Amino acid sequence: MLPFTDSALAPPPKGYGWNPYSRADWTELKLQFHPPRDGASVSIRLRDYASPEEIDVVIAALQLRRRELGARARVANGISE
Repeated sequence: MLPFTDSALAPPPKGYGWNPYSRADWTELKLQFHPPRDGASVSIRLRDYASPEEIDVVIAALQLRRRELGARARVANGISE
């Protein structure tokens, strides 16, 4: 455990064995303020929250919008196809 000064945000002064260039020391300091999550993990996969049909609909809508915006940008820049 790292010793603390009066300011919890400031690292301890030199001479306490704390190295400001040490990843391990910074990780230990960070974990004192942000302990690791013990709860359920949250999925980052879209398929865990939507059906394949819903995903396909959203992808199609995004692709259509991207094509529309690309066409508008080409017209605004004076580029013809």
